[in-house]
Amino acid sequence: MTTELSTERDVATKPADEIDTDRLCVAARSVLDRMSDLVAEGLTDAGVERVTRHARVLADLHALQTLSVGALREHALTVRDALTPLGGERALTFAVWIDDGLGAA
Repeated sequence: MTTELSTERDVATKPADEIDTDRLCVAARSVLDRMSDLVAEGLTDAGVERVTRHARVLADLHALQTLSVGALREHALTVRDALTPLGGERALTFAVWIDDGLGAA
């Protein structure tokens, strides 16, 4: 299976109306719920802290909808970029879900 993720430049140029906050929220909640799987795939303690901090912001749908587009993208890309190098099935799945929510998949 090959998975091609979007570059930050691709995501940064997407208009705000292409961002699906519901999908980002589901992806972030899934990341938080399956953190133990991500640790098993190689996420370090520092990575857990970073991913958790940013995913929590995205997991709160009400708060997510009040974020600026730039802040929303920053949180989403931080989570995605921490998961991508792990290369595991779960991590890549969540990374693609985030790309999808950003309108880049």
